[in-house]
Amino acid sequence: MPLLGRGDSGFESLHPDNMEKMPSSLNNAEENIGTIDINEKEFEHSNVKEQVQGVNLEEKDNLISAQEMVFKSFIESRIYLLFEEGLNDNGYSPEEIDEIREHLDDFSVEEKKRILSLTHETKNRVLRTFKERMEKQGLPASDLVDTLKRLSDQFGFEVAYHCSDENITATSKKEFTGQNVEWVDSWKINGTEMDHRFDDKKMAYFSFDYEHLYRVKNPRYLYLVRVRTQNGTGFHTNIGNNWGTAQGLDIIDQIDLRKVDQFVDSLLQEYKNTQTKKDAA
Repeated sequence: MPLLGRGDSGFESLHPDNMEKMPSSLNNAEENIGTIDINEKEFEHSNVKEQVQGVNLEEKDNLISAQEMVFKSFIESRIYLLFEEGLNDNGYSPEEIDEIREHLDDFSVEEKKRILSLTHETKNRVLRTFKERMEKQGLPASDLVDTLKRLSDQFGFEVAYHCSDENITATSKKEFTGQNVEWVDSWKINGTEMDHRFDDKKMAYFSFDYEHLYRVKNPRYLYLVRVRTQNGTGFHTNIGNNWGTAQGLDIIDQIDLRKVDQFVDSLLQEYKNTQTKKDAA
């Protein structure tokens, strides 16, 4: 399948430096943003149950690994549901969505997360732009996956996590696009912690896994953010690559961290109970 974004494909607007300049409609941010109810539907794409069953969760290392599996699979499912919602909102047919979903299944959980790491600010603009390309150029819907995969590789996109007690909401702002003025949604985290390593610039912290979520201040919210792992992009990772900092972070989604913890704990307890019953049989 051809990959867009090269030559005269007309998809150069997906370059991260250009995404900020693309027009967007205002999406009733107050209605769409906030904590969510976590349920099995958001976990339906996961095979983590099969991976965890039979593992001795009484051992600390096994428990941490199991927590990571549940968390990462949940996040992948959550990001996919947001992505599918965007496809529906931007006029993709059920057949096109099925084609995209089938192609996504060719990739690992970690690859899917990178492919689907569209921020709140860019998601609808990107999906609308690609839909227009499909209709004009007769492209298959599955090319969307190839395009996002290439871009995630090229620019080092990664999903990371920021914890905060602050309920950060989206704001609308004016941007000039040619001769027109457009309103766009902006949902960002601004750095607040002065970091002496970077000339006392105010930085925002992020982590890459469940174990290293920053919980010191008893945060309520878990923010899914998109970061870049390449040097010279303004994103800095620490030794071990468990933590990172940047002056600003673009938000993908906001989730109630307490509900995430409850979901992970309850699911693992369910596995323990099932294993206990099997052992007693």
